[in-house]
Amino acid sequence: MVAANGGPRRSQRLRLSQVVAAGRLVAEVRERGDDPLAWRRHLLLGLNRLVGARLSSALERVVIAGPSGAGRWAPERLLGVVSVGYADEVERLRHAAAVDASRTAGRDLGWEAAAPLAGRAFTRSRGQLVADRDWYRSDHARVACLNFGVDSFIRSELPVRSAGRVHYLSLTRPPGDRPFSPGECRLVALVHSELGRVWRRHDRATLVGDDADPTVGLPPRLRQTLILLRAGRSQKQVAADLGLSAYTVHDYAKALHHRFGAETRAELLSRTNPPKPKWIPRLSPDA
Repeated sequence: MVAANGGPRRSQRLRLSQVVAAGRLVAEVRERGDDPLAWRRHLLLGLNRLVGARLSSALERVVIAGPSGAGRWAPERLLGVVSVGYADEVERLRHAAAVDASRTAGRDLGWEAAAPLAGRAFTRSRGQLVADRDWYRSDHARVACLNFGVDSFIRSELPVRSAGRVHYLSLTRPPGDRPFSPGECRLVALVHSELGRVWRRHDRATLVGDDADPTVGLPPRLRQTLILLRAGRSQKQVAADLGLSAYTVHDYAKALHHRFGAETRAELLSRTNPPKPKWIPRLSPDA
């Protein structure tokens, strides 16, 4: 909603104290950045205080190619799952199972409403995604949410494209509490976007620094040969792919070994692998 002058209503504007608190929380998260579970837990506890949430979760989603869209649950892997506010782990697992069953059956209204936003950074409250009338009539709300003390929620997703991940936040309030305000939603978005800015800065620093991709600057034929070798192709297959003789490709391979000081193919591939961004805060290892 906007005021007559086109700007946000005063009630939706963030106070200076809120912006300062958000910046302090991001700085604290970075200080704990070596441990994905520790910094994510600290992030949730801080956000709970900032916006008055009860149950909250944070994780990384790795979406696997497969059917997706409204009413259809795309397969995915979840990494670094952290939840706070539950009485115990049993309660958390029961709630997670109920939500997963509801999504699999295509009854999760919040997930369906957010499906068109997939792949983009967004932060939305439940009121922005699902009308109250539809929410309270749905099986998903009754079975997977209200029974577990979840009514109002904020959902925030942040793609970390270089890592092939989506960082996900969920903050909730129980039935009877007031809904999250637009200002509180904006505060969560500010914290999440600041984390994204930190990740992008570290990503760029890695890719243009001393650890830049060693294949950059290679002559075109050497680069093409190396790319195919890194893809697991044999020299004979590389020759067929590039329309060259096996002798020529063998000479290219020898030139690559000499250039990178490698004696074996395994050593060559190890020395020419693209660098991985040095994410701080660290993302969860892909087990």
